[in-house]
Amino acid sequence: MIGRSKSSLNLNDSTQTQVERPTRNLQRMRNSITADSIDTLRTTLKAAPLMKSVRFHGPGDIRVDEIDEPFCRAGEVKIRPAFVGICGSDLHEYMSGPILIPKEPHNITKTKFPVTMGHEFAGIVEDVGDGVTNVSPGQRVVVRPTIYDGCCSSCELGIEYCCENIGFIGLSGYGGGMAKYMTAPSNHFYPIPDKVSLEAAALVEPLAVSWHAVNVSPFKPNHNVLVVGGGPIGIGIVQVLKLQGAKNVIVSEMTESRKRFALEYGATHVLDPSQVDVAEKVREITNGIGADVVYDTAGVEIALNSAIRACRTHGSIVNIAVWKKRPAIHVNDLMYHEIKYEGATLYDEGSFRDVIRALSYGQLKPEKMITGKIKLDEVVDKGFKALAGEEREKHCKILVDVQSTRNPPRMGFGGFVLRFFNLTIRVLQLLDGAVILGIFSYFLAIQTKHNVEIPQWMRAVEGLSGAATLYGLLGCIFTCCLGGVAFFAYLAMLLDVLFVGAMIAIVVLTRDGPQSCQGQVDTPLGTGDSNDDSPAELSFGMACQLQKVVFAVAIIGIVFFLISIGLQALYRHNHKREKRFGPSPHNNYTYGTRRGRGFIWRRNKHNPDSTANPDDALPGHPTPQDVELGTNNEKSNGNGFFSRNKNSNAGANGYGNSAYTGNY
Repeated sequence: MIGRSKSSLNLNDSTQTQVERPTRNLQRMRNSITADSIDTLRTTLKAAPLMKSVRFHGPGDIRVDEIDEPFCRAGEVKIRPAFVGICGSDLHEYMSGPILIPKEPHNITKTKFPVTMGHEFAGIVEDVGDGVTNVSPGQRVVVRPTIYDGCCSSCELGIEYCCENIGFIGLSGYGGGMAKYMTAPSNHFYPIPDKVSLEAAALVEPLAVSWHAVNVSPFKPNHNVLVVGGGPIGIGIVQVLKLQGAKNVIVSEMTESRKRFALEYGATHVLDPSQVDVAEKVREITNGIGADVVYDTAGVEIALNSAIRACRTHGSIVNIAVWKKRPAIHVNDLMYHEIKYEGATLYDEGSFRDVIRALSYGQLKPEKMITGKIKLDEVVDKGFKALAGEEREKHCKILVDVQSTRNPPRMGFGGFVLRFFNLTIRVLQLLDGAVILGIFSYFLAIQTKHNVEIPQWMRAVEGLSGAATLYGLLGCIFTCCLGGVAFFAYLAMLLDVLFVGAMIAIVVLTRDGPQSCQGQVDTPLGTGDSNDDSPAELSFGMACQLQKVVFAVAIIGIVFFLISIGLQALYRHNHKREKRFGPSPHNNYTYGTRRGRGFIWRRNKHNPDSTANPDDALPGHPTPQDVELGTNNEKSNGNGFFSRNKNSNAGANGYGNSAYTGNY
């Protein structure tokens, strides 16, 4: 009995311990629960709102679907895409995909189609996850879409853009830019300098392909170069070549619109292969030598064979195009002339940063390449179908304006302040002119009634004040409706300058106003004693006082118009920034690109300085530094332009997008 009792007692103790342990754990959990954690849990469990997204479902089957809005996890960034370019790779997927879009879950993203498309895009940061420090809410960013594993043989060599498991945002996972929102690991986002528009930033990715192609080629300044194909990549190569000092940049292109683009962007010669023998013409231009370097962006067999004949001995041919089928080429021509045939794909991180730098310096100006802007709902008919049909020939690059599907962004606080002050000044200008107009109209009415000859200077004062009154009225209307628009802002500034002159003229014409209105006085109604009545039974003293009012009001008017010039300049600047940065309630109506602005542009500290790496943070590559563009292997050519050292191993952290074919 004793043994049984002891055994029974031990069992009860063990059971009690097992019961107490989860009880203590539960108590600790209860103590750790806060209001913030409850709100977070409710937000997580709440059904995500729906958003529009352009998704690939199969060849010829791209749809505008409604999908769940993504939420931002630790290590991720959520943005509102602004402009998205339709790339040649996107077009190939539409016509004969899936090619780069995975049929089975991608090795890195674990995603397969349907996928949200769009990999050439820029936007505004909506939210950041824990541990993100390279960008902040409200900041404008461009997306570098390449996804790589970081552990294959190519990645170990520092050329991640040749990764064996290469993937792309907008093709392989994470969700592309053709949606209201998208999220991706933070290392894919690069801040945009203030001078670069969101439209131009959407072209950073294709320009980086062109930049990298020139960078890895044997091109040197004063080389003669042939570019086969005048699509976005070809035009980008033309810009980079001119920037780096090419002697002759010859473009082979059949489409009239692209011929014009090539010439506008610096091509010295444009040859139509349907009209001339390109190889013979190139040798004629180069005094029988041939092209030092040929860049093939077309991927057409007959064009490649012509390029081989156009290339000089010991020259190089660089292929950037993706070929639909294997070409038949005259290999002996390569061998006999020791011509090098090499490939250039995507770009490294240095090229991507260099393009951003060149855009900020104004050395690359790709805006003319944008031949169309469409809404998200129009992307199938006016985008993919148009580029796959006859309209393809007239386009260089179509951008999808994702934000056009939403309500226009509300004006920021700075805009409201400037509009209020501008409108106030316009009202004061209106009253200023009306006072002068009323007084001198009264004077003229008296003189007309008594058949007194009216001096020309009085008519001039009445006319100038009437014009100022009308301008003040129109200024109020245009400030409310069109304030800040470039044309009207500059027109208003010009008119303000003219009316400063008008008010100065009124001051000069009424310069007798400052006199003492006692004794003998000189007034617009005549000269006499201040106590005597004028012909209108108005004392000369009162007429003198009214003239003095006009003189003072005209001086005040000069001040008002000068203030208006400054306000118009600020209003124009603010409107331009709001149009570019897109203020919204999510970023406190701020622009997110500069710190420490004045009270109008003060921004909130959305992003903590924490560098914590929580357990649920997504695995990612090293966070890109946003304080310096380019790589450590840079050199200046003396014109503020930085080029990368081609002999360096600066290919680390390579990023990019699929190469282009068919002049796209």
